[in-house]
Amino acid sequence: MRLKLAAAIVLALAVSARAETTVDLSIPEARAIATEAALGGDPETARRIAAGLLQANPDDRAALLVLAAVEPQLGRPTQGRLAGARAFAVSTTEAEKYESARLTALAAANEGRFTLAQWWLRRALTVAPTPEDAAQTTADARGLRNLNPWSTNVELSFVPSGNVNGGADSRFNVIDGVPFVGVLSADAQALSGWSGTFSLSTRYRIAASDASQTLLSVRAYGRAVMLSSQAKDFLTASGSTATAADFSSASLDFGLRHDHALQNGFYGIGFNLGKVWSGAEFDYTYTRLTADRRLAISDVTALTINASLEQRMDADDRQDQWRYNLQGSISRTLANGDQVSATLGYGAVNSNFVNETARNTTAQLGYAFGRPLGPAGFQAQVQLAAGVQLQDFADYRVAFITVPGGRQDTRVFGSVDLFFSNLSYAGFAPVVTLSIGRTSSNVSRFEHDDGSIGFAFRSTF
Repeated sequence: MRLKLAAAIVLALAVSARAETTVDLSIPEARAIATEAALGGDPETARRIAAGLLQANPDDRAALLVLAAVEPQLGRPTQGRLAGARAFAVSTTEAEKYESARLTALAAANEGRFTLAQWWLRRALTVAPTPEDAAQTTADARGLRNLNPWSTNVELSFVPSGNVNGGADSRFNVIDGVPFVGVLSADAQALSGWSGTFSLSTRYRIAASDASQTLLSVRAYGRAVMLSSQAKDFLTASGSTATAADFSSASLDFGLRHDHALQNGFYGIGFNLGKVWSGAEFDYTYTRLTADRRLAISDVTALTINASLEQRMDADDRQDQWRYNLQGSISRTLANGDQVSATLGYGAVNSNFVNETARNTTAQLGYAFGRPLGPAGFQAQVQLAAGVQLQDFADYRVAFITVPGGRQDTRVFGSVDLFFSNLSYAGFAPVVTLSIGRTSSNVSRFEHDDGSIGFAFRSTF
């Protein structure tokens, strides 16, 4: 099959420098010339030839690729993106899809649609022919992330647990120093099952300079519980009407934050407004002020200080709680690239309800390995953490009983976080988190062990 291209090939195939002619070319010849023109810096000639090819066959992949490449150069990035998307649709091999997806991403970036460009780079990652191609595409996606005023993150997890409701280990409620023993309801005791969480957060950079940025953010979070058959049978046998929905929760948060870089670190301030639901019912609204400062003590050591002030209002818009938190953390990068950190925090809750008024102190150590660990092909970036938290409810009461000396809880906890970045798909890699904890208290209602293995996905860029 041959194709007549009128006024398409100028100069190089013209009879003279000023003349235009009709040239009779085969389809492969036209494709080759269009591609050569695109690569040789003659986008208009390439576009005209590609347009002629598409008149003959709207699914001509080579012509669509040429348009995807040259339309942005001619100031028409939208047409380039649409051509690239069509080229991806008609591609039959992974190599062809990879090439098409990258050109589509480039056109979308030229269009100023950076989020869409990142999405096309994720599609390219799913069909990258070589590890080098995947690495290059990941690097390009990270570059786009810095350009994109929008940043969106989605997290999913599904965790089996022997205590999805934070219940007590025993059916008896014993208070140290009190000669009475209470019996807990079935739903106040530990119930086994699964816990699933969903988090969607997005933020928009409304202003930026070389030294600062201001962000608007929205975050939606939900936690749902699925009870095991044993837990359901236990509730039914106990006459409880509690269901899995009673242990669910959700929140919606709106935030405004400003960060400013300094010569030796940065500072940030933020304001958040949100609502929280517990079970199927609205629980409270909150407003929160935050401030943090990161100080580079040396090239390998940094100090971070965080502070927050939060006010909670109950369902009837009455002031319910004030919460104060102050936390300091120091981190140091070792010679082998590993990082060690230590964190100390203090918090206080002042509430209209005496059982919610409390003070707490938390200490935690962390260790992050600089290099992935594990066998080749199944390596993980590993982070370890362990700590202790002390809580003091000075005037805690159980019904008509005032707990002698107040309620005092001690929680010891630890976790291992495994991030398998080399097992990523479309730029998302699995995360496995193993966590354990033990809470002891002078009010046995709050004594329990907990442990879980969580599965989630995290973006690699």
